[in-house]
Amino acid sequence: MAGIWDEWTDVDTGEVILSCAIITTGPNEFMKPLHDRMPAILGRDQADAWFSAPPEEAYEMLKPRPSNWMAFRPVSAYVNSVKNQGPDCIAAA
Repeated sequence: MAGIWDEWTDVDTGEVILSCAIITTGPNEFMKPLHDRMPAILGRDQADAWFSAPPEEAYEMLKPRPSNWMAFRPVSAYVNSVKNQGPDCIAAA
């Protein structure tokens, strides 16, 4: 997935903060019934380029990927709590 990150220092505490975000784009046909956006997924051939591409080239990578790159399966409501972590979050329902 395409993302951005930054490192900055809180001026009040002096604490160094590392932050990151996943970039989203509009949905492909697969995702449209589920949500109005999706992560910008990079192809294997784009991953290295993402870190060094000029802004114009990087922007061109931020397009919905083909639906055949994706699959889904139902999972239990266990995943709905941020308290729950680990493989049980993605276990089939």
